[in-house]
Amino acid sequence: MSLLQETGKGTSEVPMIMGVLGFVATIPGTFCAGACSICTSTAETLATGTSSGIASTWLLLNVVAGIAALVFGIRSKSTPRLSGAVMLFSALLTLMLDFITLNWFWGLIAVACFAVGGAVSLTQEKSNV
Repeated sequence: MSLLQETGKGTSEVPMIMGVLGFVATIPGTFCAGACSICTSTAETLATGTSSGIASTWLLLNVVAGIAALVFGIRSKSTPRLSGAVMLFSALLTLMLDFITLNWFWGLIAVACFAVGGAVSLTQEKSNV
């Protein structure tokens, strides 16, 4: 049996709630990361005359991690193991981006929500119905 093969439906609402709360916390964090991206891109352009676009990649990854955690948090009852794995991956990606963009307050709230939701989704009691 595969690690992510589903054996039953989830019974807990916690992953869905944590996914939504974490996504809501990523919204102001994305604005903060966007401001940081603009500053980084402008400084890079002034220093070298060109921009590599890495700052916009940080911003895009932040948005993708938040949306993935939201979608799989909502789907956590139907696919608890896959949802838990995606939410934990989103927590790790968001944590990495927090170090890069210095998005400590909102970013760490989102990381905590995604990690708790992912852990509960992986360990929750499953029904066979």
